[in-house]
Amino acid sequence: MSAEDEPSRDDLSHVRDAQDTKNIHDSVGRTRETSSGWVAMRRLKYVTIACVAAATMASVTTASGTVGAQTATSAAASGKKQLYIIGAYETKGDSAQAIPNFDDGAKLAVQDLQAKGWTVKYERVPASGTEPSSQEAAFLAAQAKNPDYWIGLTSSNVFIPVGPKVAATDVPSFALASPTEGIRTGPSGGDNIYLMRPLNEQTYSKLLDYACNVLKLHKIGVNAVQTAFGTTVDNVLRKEAPNYKNCQIVTTQTNSAVETELTQQALAFKNAGVDGIISANFPDPMGVLVNQLQQTGVNVPFLGGASLNIAKDSGAITNTKNLVVVDDCVPDIGKTPAEKKFTKAYEAAYGYPPNYASAQV
Repeated sequence: MSAEDEPSRDDLSHVRDAQDTKNIHDSVGRTRETSSGWVAMRRLKYVTIACVAAATMASVTTASGTVGAQTATSAAASGKKQLYIIGAYETKGDSAQAIPNFDDGAKLAVQDLQAKGWTVKYERVPASGTEPSSQEAAFLAAQAKNPDYWIGLTSSNVFIPVGPKVAATDVPSFALASPTEGIRTGPSGGDNIYLMRPLNEQTYSKLLDYACNVLKLHKIGVNAVQTAFGTTVDNVLRKEAPNYKNCQIVTTQTNSAVETELTQQALAFKNAGVDGIISANFPDPMGVLVNQLQQTGVNVPFLGGASLNIAKDSGAITNTKNLVVVDDCVPDIGKTPAEKKFTKAYEAAYGYPPNYASAQV
């Protein structure tokens, strides 16, 4: 995005409130066809958000003067454009569930800023998206270095317990997950934590609407990971399903974030006679479930969020025919000049298309 398009710190602060987030991030239908046979993507519906990149952080630092960081103070005094960013997330090889997109997106942003005359110091601290202790340790390590901005809180599982500790400091922080608890006035939010994605409830509310009104499903099964994320989504779906005629939740099947065997859950969906499944899960177990559903003869639409996209991109799913993904910030199907430019640069640098994680960092 250009400097003229970059939101100010005041603009970004609006994203911290649930109602404002809804106003900014309401859904827009977007479709993609691929040559790989991922035919369900023709009826894909995306929840889109404004992708706030590192360039935005740079403009915020300049506009707001000092934000509690030494580099911002020296930059303001000297007139130089300097930025110190620390990211807390994994990259490929750090764990079985790790993806390279966060770090790759950040490195590309650094190159872009440097080309525009910025002096950027970027560091990554490996931090789990499922273990709060790992995320907290990464934040404490970053806090000790006094960066201009910290980027982390990659899932609800770590955001909810670690967010209050981040909010108790003055470290400007961009969160990569959006639980309701993380809004400014929520128990895990604060004035220094900025949300860049739609709230989980908003994404899955759109998924339910698509399942009931577009796909015309009648008996929906819910797959929920055994974390706050899964519980929140299951509650939202069960609360809103009665609003739709002839569309109901008939069963909820759960699993751990690291589950590798879901045959029993697949059989439970089959026995319940579901004609579609909405999944709020982590990428690895989600991929396992999709494969085992197909093995047990449950060939119904399988709807999920960003995790389903990650599972698909990783090659973990053997047959993608029935997948329907609702994702946010998907630049590789965007039509604006900024999206096309970013996608072209990203694919040239890394050899694969960017997803939400690539773009939001």
